[in-house]
Amino acid sequence: MTFRDLPRAFESTSEMSATITPSERSLFTRRMHEFYRKLLGGGRRQAGFMASAGIVALQTMVDRLIEDHRRAQLLAERIRAIPGIRVEPPVIETNMVFFRLERDDLSAADFLAALSHRGVRMGTLRDGVVRAVLHYLVSDDNVDATAVAIRSVLQAEPQ
Repeated sequence: MTFRDLPRAFESTSEMSATITPSERSLFTRRMHEFYRKLLGGGRRQAGFMASAGIVALQTMVDRLIEDHRRAQLLAERIRAIPGIRVEPPVIETNMVFFRLERDDLSAADFLAALSHRGVRMGTLRDGVVRAVLHYLVSDDNVDATAVAIRSVLQAEPQ
């Protein structure tokens, strides 16, 4: 008999709990604990990992944010000249670049998929607005390669 067979084997829960062996009881207890933990929002145990990342960022990455912001401005400058792109807002003040696709024959999802095939990952903020986030792993050469990839996707023949 397995844990899953227990409810079918007994008509009342009192009979069921009285006949569970110690190993089955611990499994039952773990399953109930998991159920109630998730029900009450306990699935957020990863918050410690997020807090650790935040602490590392504040202690070691703040001084180099200037580089990310400079690269974001560089990317915006490079893609602003590409037909079919409108950078929003025109002035970049963070490490994120938002731009709108101004082509009716290319959806944001198709654009992102084509970029992904070229090794560039971005996301969408809302309908038609693409978000590029620059971080410590992105170099000036990566920015140039990203601009080239965007240009190649927009110059490709529509399918």
